[in-house]
Amino acid sequence: MNGSNKFAYPLFKPAKGRHTDMFREKYVKHCIKKGLMPEDSISNEKINSLVASNDPEDKIHFWQLYSVLGEDGMKKVITIFYMSVLNDTENAWFSEAFKEKSLKRHVRGQCEFWLDLMGGGVEYKKGLEGLECLHEASSEVMTSKGAKVWMDHLYKALDSFEYPDIRIKSTIVEFCLFLMTDYEEQFNFKHSNATPPKFSGGCPFHKSSRISNLSSNTCPFQKLIQKSKIRSRL
Repeated sequence: MNGSNKFAYPLFKPAKGRHTDMFREKYVKHCIKKGLMPEDSISNEKINSLVASNDPEDKIHFWQLYSVLGEDGMKKVITIFYMSVLNDTENAWFSEAFKEKSLKRHVRGQCEFWLDLMGGGVEYKKGLEGLECLHEASSEVMTSKGAKVWMDHLYKALDSFEYPDIRIKSTIVEFCLFLMTDYEEQFNFKHSNATPPKFSGGCPFHKSSRISNLSSNTCPFQKLIQKSKIRSRL
């Protein structure tokens, strides 16, 4: 994608969810603490907006994704993801942990969570305690190995779509890696193996990241995304 391309966001009218402010603030403060975002990011109107920037040079943050994808776009990714998880015969130990619920229930729950955090309004009514209980019930997959398999299924799901804005894929991956930082503390594991293959930096949760990577013209996951596009054309 070149700098001359323009967008017309919001394509969908966003609204705060029950947990939007908390997760957005936690993410920004984490990035500031790690030196990955400028000190004034917490009060930066453009960064905190629920509407994604129409400038392709700017990052899209996860709380702005609803303004770009809407509910149907998110649901497509989530559906392909869980179809992949539930049909994973190579990692049966992983897929079995999710088979107590139907595909429909998995998709509905995950979609409600994403919408709540990503600007789709109040959707996730279980609250954080409910989310923790769900993860506790699947503690056998809340490990370094499980994190890697989870992220591999995410990459596979993202590879299935060609979005008009290259920034979308990197934002979803970055969002999931951000959540992993909480899960690794809760379940005492490291998610370093869940980072994209041959990832060269730019993710706020990767050791080699720098502020310059986040503000540059190049999407942090551009190499991974371009590789995915090449594979989809073969």
